[in-house]
Amino acid sequence: MSWIIIISLIIIGLIFLVLEILVIPGVIVGIIGAVMVVMGVFFSYNNGSIAGNITLAGTVLLSIFTLIFIFRSKTWDRLMLKNENKSRVNEIDENAVNTGDTLLSVSKIKPIGKARLGTEYYEVTSVDGYIDENKEIEVFKIEGNKIYVKLKEDKKN
Repeated sequence: MSWIIIISLIIIGLIFLVLEILVIPGVIVGIIGAVMVVMGVFFSYNNGSIAGNITLAGTVLLSIFTLIFIFRSKTWDRLMLKNENKSRVNEIDENAVNTGDTLLSVSKIKPIGKARLGTEYYEVTSVDGYIDENKEIEVFKIEGNKIYVKLKEDKKN
């Protein structure tokens, strides 16, 4: 088999392995890359055992060099999430929201959504099921930072 095909199999296989590590999660691309590298080394043994051994050693050294280059370069810094989420759900002041208060749903609550009381927004959980947006809702119960609401009933006399 031609050396161009053997070298192409090995290089494309290593590229697939690098893509597996850095970009594409899962197993399929890594397996395809590993199979291509093994096939390239296997086909090199058709040209003689010395050529196969040299190809095997070169492939191992190239793989090690590639891994060292990937881990030492700034590749991981570019891919890493650096922002930290320091917010919490419903940091409720002691008297900000009380049972029986009326809120306005600003998103569909199915069963969790957002509601507004004045200028403050809260994450709420419905005990009635789905509630459309822009509906008046009533605080049913507060447990820790979790606010349970139900659709406010119209009281007609």
